[in-house]
Amino acid sequence: MKAVKAVKAVNVIGCGPWAQNHIRILTQNKILNGVFDLDENLSNNIANQYGCKVLKTNELVNPEENFCLFILSSANSHYNLIKKYIPYYKNIFVEKPVVENLDQYFEIKSLQEKYKSNIVVGHLINYHPAFQRLIQIILNNEIGEVFSIKSIRHNFGRYRVAEDVVKSLSVHDLSINFNIARQLNAKLKSFSLHGLDFIKKNHFDEVRIFLEFNNNMKSIISSSWIAPNKSHILQVSGSKGIVVFDDTAKIFREKLFIQFYQNDKINITKTYKKTIDIQSKIEPLKNQINETIKFFSGEIDYSLTPLDESYEIIKIIDSY
Repeated sequence: MKAVKAVKAVNVIGCGPWAQNHIRILTQNKILNGVFDLDENLSNNIANQYGCKVLKTNELVNPEENFCLFILSSANSHYNLIKKYIPYYKNIFVEKPVVENLDQYFEIKSLQEKYKSNIVVGHLINYHPAFQRLIQIILNNEIGEVFSIKSIRHNFGRYRVAEDVVKSLSVHDLSINFNIARQLNAKLKSFSLHGLDFIKKNHFDEVRIFLEFNNNMKSIISSSWIAPNKSHILQVSGSKGIVVFDDTAKIFREKLFIQFYQNDKINITKTYKKTIDIQSKIEPLKNQINETIKFFSGEIDYSLTPLDESYEIIKIIDSY
């Protein structure tokens, strides 16, 4: 691996509710330099709370050597912020979705190649220890040949004006569906998207996304932020059984299990349920930040969620 200097510190753009979780962990890791938000009062409050600098725009474009940038602002600001700051930062982390359409994606991809920058995208569930164990189960052939994936992400969540339920929730499940497909060397063959706009016209509150891959594997993604009950479930079905990642389960050891069955080609009969022990209980966001900093510092030579990983996701977002 080529020698790369370790990340010295992180500059953060965006101090909203989710960004504050990043800021907390960056502070714990002692690599937060400063924060910037268009709301100056918010910037000052966060800086006082976490003992860091309030950054001015001139400081953002003149970072010290080996500083990286975390863009944690609203989705519709990502494209312009990446364009503005990529000349100054070798390493940039951007919350999801990285951009809003394919034209923006290809322009950012071109800039990444021009400046030889690393861009990592915040598709968080890839860093959840239960999902990482689920990938191992699939690769170990514990559930046999995979033929379907079902993802449910429902909640009575915070309504967002700047992004709809696809950009806010479905991107997580699109990312992990495509992660599973890559592990199986499967390519996207076709997709369709059906949304419902109850609150604001052309602003989906609930959506169903159907994916079909060239290995005949099919996927259904259901996302809603107007559901009465919270439900975060990933179900991967194979020829031997079904592995289920239930992130809604309150007890950690109950988050991941396999339901095995017998298939006599006439009837399918459930046999037994096996709960999977997850050795690591690290907070997914902390795992994501730790792995991202390692990648930026050259300690590891890959990222689970690089810019390229977003292509299929942005293609689907750009389809409606």
